[in-house]
Amino acid sequence: MMEETHIDVICPKCSKKAAYYAERAGTYIQYPKKEGIIKCSYCGLNKNHVFSNKDYFYKINIGKRFLFARNMRGLNNIKFFFENNLKFTDPDDDFPKEFYKKKKFIINEIQKIINNSK
Repeated sequence: MMEETHIDVICPKCSKKAAYYAERAGTYIQYPKKEGIIKCSYCGLNKNHVFSNKDYFYKINIGKRFLFARNMRGLNNIKFFFENNLKFTDPDDDFPKEFYKKKKFIINEIQKIINNSK
């Protein structure tokens, strides 16, 4: 069995934060499989689920695009990335140019999410 990963998602039953678990796929870059399980500690939901981008709990609307984070750790990593003016060297791995233009907005939105989760 491959290692599982979890993504914080919106519970389809109660709309609170739940966890999506799936085995990892991929060789060079690993990613969670689309088929997994959602578990919600609020309403008790525990069922098979096919993951889509609409499920992400942490997402920020930026123009016509969205910035997604799998969990709070990922959200903090993204905040650190933009606060420190970092950039990827490979365009295939980089954020869209629009995100860099809106980095202050992104940092502020992430901080709001962090503050609201305390």
